[in-house]
Amino acid sequence: MNKKSSRLQELTRYVDRHKQGIEIAPFFNPAVPKSDGYNVLVLDISTTAELRERAKTSDHIPNERIDEIEDVDIVGDASSLADLLKAAQIDDDIHYIVSSHNFEHLPNPIKFLQGCADVLPEGGIVSMAIPDYRTCFDHFRFPTRLSDWMRAYRQDIDAPDPDTIFDYVLNKSTYQDSEGQHNSCSLQLSDPGLFVVDRRMGKAFDLYSEQLQPDPVYVDVHCTVSFGATFELMVRDLAQLGLLDLEVIDVTETHAHEYFVHLRKTSTAGVAEDEYYQRRDALMKQIDRGLGPLAFDQVRSGRTPGYFERSKARGTLRQQIGAMLLGEDRLARLRERNRQRRTRRRLSRN
Repeated sequence: MNKKSSRLQELTRYVDRHKQGIEIAPFFNPAVPKSDGYNVLVLDISTTAELRERAKTSDHIPNERIDEIEDVDIVGDASSLADLLKAAQIDDDIHYIVSSHNFEHLPNPIKFLQGCADVLPEGGIVSMAIPDYRTCFDHFRFPTRLSDWMRAYRQDIDAPDPDTIFDYVLNKSTYQDSEGQHNSCSLQLSDPGLFVVDRRMGKAFDLYSEQLQPDPVYVDVHCTVSFGATFELMVRDLAQLGLLDLEVIDVTETHAHEYFVHLRKTSTAGVAEDEYYQRRDALMKQIDRGLGPLAFDQVRSGRTPGYFERSKARGTLRQQIGAMLLGEDRLARLRERNRQRRTRRRLSRN
């Protein structure tokens, strides 16, 4: 099985091609193409004609692939999914929603997820492929927090805000190896040290200033910066708060530069308090281990160091630094005096 077919198999794991579903903004690369017999509605912010015209002017899309752009059935913002279906007078059940590398662009993720839950029947599926920020041009940005999603939801924003645009442009990076410059790399195979921050401070501030003016132009950026554990944590928190009628079926490990999410519509998305906090604690520790370049080393070695191993490594580093500054003999004498001092303290307490 080649890489492309394996990827599509994961993304469509819960899709029944005979039941009606929605694919969001597939452009020229549909995961559930109508031509393959999928009973699917295509939703996009642009019309079919606009997409094909854009493809003609793109250097990244071969001319022969323009014909793979399927007819758009619903035109509008994916965050307004329920309203769009109602306006289009689509009353049939929607059994699945598929999205590949679209979610991270949405300025109001909670509104989108709630819209998915609104149009799906009990047991309906949301399946998404989302880039792992550690392996793409978001590498030097900080992960999105639930409070970021909550702020966007509270303010009911429908476009990336100036702060998000500034952060995206200021910290955007490129992966540069012997084969050239790339927008992404592989968590399993790549060296994170080859990411280089783009030098675009001036452009970042110019865009930020323009966004503060009345009626700014829409700037498309990654609004959600995540990897699997951070995404799962936020979705589980929303469900437990009663803000989302979707439960997590599976959030996969990162494959190369992306991870896959499968959610299911349910009227009882929250779980018992003990179960919730146990899973939340595990996810928080997984996130702690997964931040920064250490994640690449863990995946390559096939193991994740525990807390005590990391503590021991930090202790060894402190010893090495101490020896460099004081010399081995002086460091040994200092450690012995400290040991004797701790012994006297213990004895005096008794």
